[in-house]
Amino acid sequence: MASISIVSSGRNTTETIAAINAAKVGNSAVVGFEILEDQVREHLTENFDPQHAGGRSDISAVAEVLQDADRIRAAYGHQHVVLVLPSKVDVDALAALCVFRMVAEGSLRYRDGVPEEGETEFPHLDEPGLEARVGAIDAHDRYADGLLANWQPVAVEASMEKQRPLGAVLLLASDFTVPAAVKVDMMSAWLRYGTEPVYQPAVKDGKTPPAVDFRKKWESARADILGSIADGTTTFEVVSVPGKETKIVVVRSPKQGGLLAGYSRGPVVVAVSTDPRLAGLVTIAQPRLGYVDLKAVMAALNKSDPTVDLANKISWGPGTTILACPKKDGKPIDGGLAVAVIVDLVGQHLLA
Repeated sequence: MASISIVSSGRNTTETIAAINAAKVGNSAVVGFEILEDQVREHLTENFDPQHAGGRSDISAVAEVLQDADRIRAAYGHQHVVLVLPSKVDVDALAALCVFRMVAEGSLRYRDGVPEEGETEFPHLDEPGLEARVGAIDAHDRYADGLLANWQPVAVEASMEKQRPLGAVLLLASDFTVPAAVKVDMMSAWLRYGTEPVYQPAVKDGKTPPAVDFRKKWESARADILGSIADGTTTFEVVSVPGKETKIVVVRSPKQGGLLAGYSRGPVVVAVSTDPRLAGLVTIAQPRLGYVDLKAVMAALNKSDPTVDLANKISWGPGTTILACPKKDGKPIDGGLAVAVIVDLVGQHLLA
């Protein structure tokens, strides 16, 4: 049975590498999940990142881990392993780390004998609930449910209904206020048992903050975005680029859910927050590879955006299917490029 340490990427590569080295015990293996920085990857025994590093759109990191469970058990099941989360955590990377930990620690149930052909996608496990939830994350991460795999206009309500089963853990994964160890434990409980995450922040100044129920938070966010579309506070601008069929949809909204709302209008979305508390928050995304070269867009933005500080890992990233704007201490930095400039750079790198 492996022993596990968990490390979150720091504010820069130097900080991350120092945290990895501090967590090692002797010749510990170091396994990353969607780690993009070359300097950090040099310190990894292995990095599960089939999409960003491998350029694949047919499998997610968590599905790759689960399909590779037998090898993981054999390779890592009897040593100390340091698991490294990326600086921008999404539900796929978080779930992949959780499943790896379960496999390496030997906590999953396995069947005896050889299963019949077609009995299950992951043939040696006896964890139907976990397999189903991993499959749901895999489909979501690859947009493989048919909703967005080959883009067509879809009502926002339908998009959000598809997302509903994962809503709570999608918010959990992206919440930077939840400590990594707590986040991993809550995600693991959801993967194995379907327990939806509720986080109780620590007492501060003698007061106990209210608990965060991520299911209620997602339902509230859903109602907010649908309401803001209805009342006109969420707006859409569809931008055509000469010589290209693909449209860019600029969504301006004070609510969460701008990306899904944008996909109701086109396959390349620039979501801009109009919430004054989140000034400067811009996210660029496509549902799958093939519409826009986001790695090229990322390079152009990181070269042009005055808020980028590569030395301190403040940059646009991670690339391929989604780009998040530079953040400091988890918050967007106001004063970056104008939205029109961002849209122009995206337009320069449309693929069709």
